Amino acid sequence: MLDILKDMLYKIYSLYYTFVSLFNHKHKIDNDSSESNTPEKITDEAIVTNAEFGNVMNEARQCEPCMDGNRGTCTLELEDQVSILFGFDGVKRVGLKPNETNFSIYLHDKDDDSTKMKIKEKYPQHKFNFRASPRTKSFSLGCAVMGERIGGTPTMGTLGGHISFNSNIYGLTCHHVVKGVPHGGAVGVYKNEQARITWDPIGTVECTIAHDHPGKQVETYDIALIKMAKPQQDDCRSCETDTIDGLTQQRNENQAVGEITVHKKGAVTGETESIISDLRYAGKIPFEIDGITKDVTLLRAIQIKNDGPIPFAKKGDSGSIVYHRDDSKNLVIGMFYALETTDEGNFAYAFPLQNALEKLKDMYPDILRDATFGPNGNVKFTCYGEICQEAMEI
Repeated sequence: MLDILKDMLYKIYSLYYTFVSLFNHKHKIDNDSSESNTPEKITDEAIVTNAEFGNVMNEARQCEPCMDGNRGTCTLELEDQVSILFGFDGVKRVGLKPNETNFSIYLHDKDDDSTKMKIKEKYPQHKFNFRASPRTKSFSLGCAVMGERIGGTPTMGTLGGHISFNSNIYGLTCHHVVKGVPHGGAVGVYKNEQARITWDPIGTVECTIAHDHPGKQVETYDIALIKMAKPQQDDCRSCETDTIDGLTQQRNENQAVGEITVHKKGAVTGETESIISDLRYAGKIPFEIDGITKDVTLLRAIQIKNDGPIPFAKKGDSGSIVYHRDDSKNLVIGMFYALETTDEGNFAYAFPLQNALEKLKDMYPDILRDATFGPNGNVKFTCYGEICQEAMEI
């Protein structure tokens, strides 16, 4: 309905502008012969009318969910979310809670009225919830460091699942788990056998996206595809990928309310569940390494509560598939990769898996050129029992 209204307004304006132009042109000719100042007056009136039309168009561009909480969630674009995070010094985090319509903007100083006013002036079509940003106590990526390098990598993470495409099988994990392995290098599975740890090769690193990937970003991913040497068995086919937007749209259509429960199965903590605390998180998190504190940026992340006697994830669970249980399937929405402790609680972070796969396709067209993702895509996701049975350490 809004698009139809905008089209009608543009058509009306175009007709009006054409009429005014012709009218002004005629009067200019008459004025040249009569030396009248009338055209200047008509032009001024036209300018005023154009300004009024601009105000009407601004009203037409209002974010409907922001103005009416019964119409879904705020339509703030990802690029705008990132612009708010980096364009205003007082902003530390931006996100959208599952049970709220409007985005929250977390400020270093909650009473920073100057920053609030600047944001409102730049984004008048949206309404925001302004909150004080929590203070970070610790932050880390979710891999564990092995005491002895057996081979492959000095770190341990989780082989969360697999995808099949063009007769190839690819294992999925985080890039930082296999960071020390070059493309084409071997990756293996750690196993405890007779009081000693063994390492068995399973495949080679095919393509990756690093969390600290250089260049301008509006999203941060941390993913590695491992080309498996041997096809896996027990293809359960009970899992499929979807975006976080797809999940929220499905919930809106079903008029679902309340918390969103997610699950994961990691090599360290096994099968756990928790609730999503932020659907579209973007934040600058202070992180100390080698005595130097710098901001680690997470963009387009899913924030999950990590409190309680049984945490959702620990170090070594990186690469675990995060999924939401539907009535008939496991809806895979993310991959766990980072941990944060704040003065308001503990959090685990996942990046949206399907979006990361789409990005891999852009970066590695020779490998994934014709790949399509999602429930109807030609790339099929399967946990091969890793979610349903046992997660593997790599």
